[in-house]
Amino acid sequence: MLKLAHFVFMLAFAAVNRLRLTPQLATSVGSEAQSEALHHLTRNSAIEIVLGFAIVALVGMLGALHPAIHLTILQQRTL
Repeated sequence: MLKLAHFVFMLAFAAVNRLRLTPQLATSVGSEAQSEALHHLTRNSAIEIVLGFAIVALVGMLGALHPAIHLTILQQRTL
């Protein structure tokens, strides 16, 4: 579930970058708005990269864990 939440946040940042900030960059050449859009685009891209690394780390961590089914089997044996 945590991986999915990270992925949704990545998609949200990508949508903002593509649908809002990129057109703003193109239409406001040489103005304060262009500088601000570039700053926001850079920040959002960095956040997307961090979220991507977090997803890879979560997948690696969860892939190394044992499935929880072994816990229920052990609990049933002790009863």
